[in-house]
Amino acid sequence: MRGSGSNLVTPQHAPQPLDAGLALVETDNQFRLLVNAVVDYAIYMLDLNGLVMTWNLGAERIKGYTADEIVGCHFGLFYTIEDRTAGMPTHCLKMARRDGRFETEGWRICKDGTRFWASVAIETIHSEDGLLLGFAKVTRDTTEKCQAQIALRESERQFRLLVNGVTDYALYMLDREGIVTSWNTGAQRIKGYTAEEIIGQHFSQFFTDADRLANIPTRCLQAATSEGRFEAEAWRVRKDGSLFWANVILDPIHDETGTLIGFAKITRDVGDRRRNEEHLYRLAHFDTLTELPNRLTLSKTLEEAVSSPLPVTVLMLDLDGLKDINDTLGHSIGDFVLKAAANRIRICIGESGTVGRLGGDEFAVALPGLGDPALATETCRQLIDAFRSAFVWEDREIYLGLSIGIAMAPADGTSPEELLSNADLALYQAKAQEQSYSSLPESGFSLFRPCLRDAARARRTCERELRRAISENELELFYQPQVRLQDRSVIGAEALLRWHHPEHGLLTPGAFLHVLERSTFAAAVGDWVIRTACGHAAAVRRLGLDRFQVSVNLFGAQFRKHQIVETVTQSLNDNALSPDAIVLEITERIILQNDEIMIHPLRKLRTLGVGVAFDDYGTGYASLSLLKRFPLSQLKIDRLFVNNLCCDTKDAAVINAIVTLAEAFGLGVVAEGIESEEQEFALKALGCASGQGYLYARPMPAEQVLMTLAKQTDTRAPGPPIDVTTLMAE
Repeated sequence: MRGSGSNLVTPQHAPQPLDAGLALVETDNQFRLLVNAVVDYAIYMLDLNGLVMTWNLGAERIKGYTADEIVGCHFGLFYTIEDRTAGMPTHCLKMARRDGRFETEGWRICKDGTRFWASVAIETIHSEDGLLLGFAKVTRDTTEKCQAQIALRESERQFRLLVNGVTDYALYMLDREGIVTSWNTGAQRIKGYTAEEIIGQHFSQFFTDADRLANIPTRCLQAATSEGRFEAEAWRVRKDGSLFWANVILDPIHDETGTLIGFAKITRDVGDRRRNEEHLYRLAHFDTLTELPNRLTLSKTLEEAVSSPLPVTVLMLDLDGLKDINDTLGHSIGDFVLKAAANRIRICIGESGTVGRLGGDEFAVALPGLGDPALATETCRQLIDAFRSAFVWEDREIYLGLSIGIAMAPADGTSPEELLSNADLALYQAKAQEQSYSSLPESGFSLFRPCLRDAARARRTCERELRRAISENELELFYQPQVRLQDRSVIGAEALLRWHHPEHGLLTPGAFLHVLERSTFAAAVGDWVIRTACGHAAAVRRLGLDRFQVSVNLFGAQFRKHQIVETVTQSLNDNALSPDAIVLEITERIILQNDEIMIHPLRKLRTLGVGVAFDDYGTGYASLSLLKRFPLSQLKIDRLFVNNLCCDTKDAAVINAIVTLAEAFGLGVVAEGIESEEQEFALKALGCASGQGYLYARPMPAEQVLMTLAKQTDTRAPGPPIDVTTLMAE
């Protein structure tokens, strides 16, 4: 029957004395008040048929019905349609009737139709004599707890999917003893084992035999336990026995009480990264072509060597002729020769020192413990001997010279920078000595001396001032006339460089040419000389000396720039000169140092009609084959042979031989340094047709040459005087 529902129905009691009855009523009232005050639980009673008999405030709050609305209704309306269709309400009462209590969880329906997850307990209510009166039902809204559990399960599912979806990392669990308890896809990919094969196995089988013998697996677990984490990189073993370089992280896992229950292990194959790091390290510390230590690595080696009490020797090596090989044969052959040369140096030094490539054709050797100059020079001789045999490329034999500078610590320096710098100064001296003694790029060595530092400082000062001289137009061409010995008529002039130094006055090439030739602006100065000389030659030819020739000395750098043909032809065209107006003078040293790159442009110029003179012929070691190979038009006899011509029959014999050779090859001959009439007479007797020297004129500015020649032409061809100023302006 439907009742008010505000009071709980309790079992009927047997008649009691008045006082006892009053006490029972009071107890029932207190019980009803207590149950009604509970708001977190729906507490209500059902009769034997499942009709609601009582209803507390908690039931009203959770399910939305008031007592007036729900008392007398069947509790099945709290179930979902699916549960009612399945007979779940009847089943619940049946189970409670059978067992005395029934608990379950499931979706329940509120008055407004919304669902909530309910934890339900149904207990039977009996009278004192055991008669079943109905059921007490307690329902609690556990939706939040259910949702949290669902979210947790979903999170765990997603985490499992995430872990299993990671293929770049091996993620797996170990128990406290190191037994594998879980295994992801990444672990299978990296290590080769399936989960069925590896779960239950000890993780030590991923270690090398050496690591297992050293008890590394156990020590890893111990370190993770004591430190809270273990991380390392080492070799690990795959199922197929292959090794891979692994980054390993091992974290201990504890339960809520802090008890260790196992370990989480992350392993990543970082072999590619390690190889990249090694590659980058080699790029930073080693030369890529020769695989020798570079300047940085060699400096570190020297740093360690000089910090010890033992002496150390530094050798600075330069390959003579490598640039010419690159220019003439190509860089592929040049690289081959460079690698072969590096290997020869490495073999020669052996384990006694460290060989490094500083760049280009320069190498350095650090020899720790070597402090004896005699032993250092002996090492240099061995290196030079190693370069006496040819480098063979296919069927071509290629030769290189080797120049070496020596510096020794602590006498010559106490830091890597100072030792390398002083060895470089000694190298410069060695190369200068070779060029002084011979035109050939031969090998040699030199020990550092403190005076070399002063010489280097002077060279740097000279080069800096030369740069300023170019920008300030301090360079000027002087000319020394060349005459026909038969009648001393002027047939040409040699252009000679002079420097109007603001402090030191007029300087001849002997004061600066050695610096200029090695400078980066040598080719630019050489081209300026050609252009300027052609302008002056044009002015002279306008005087009526149509066969006048100007001779110009060339720098090797002009050939290495590969623009000599264009420079000469452009200068001739700009001044409306025929090609025979200029003679290009090349020395034996320049020929031998730039042999291959010179022949083609000189042949092209000679074909055009430009003269080519071999300067200082006979003073070096040039073979007669050069006269056949090079397109020469003239030989110049060095003043060395002219000086003692009148008193030394050997000098006369040399000049006679040169004149004879020139006649045989159809070449002209010009003798230099004629200072006396006796020398002139002797040269004419030997068949030399032309010459130059102080006997005729000292080198003079272009304006003075023009004035002199203008007077000569005035006496030979009557007419109005020639305006020298106008000629110079033109």
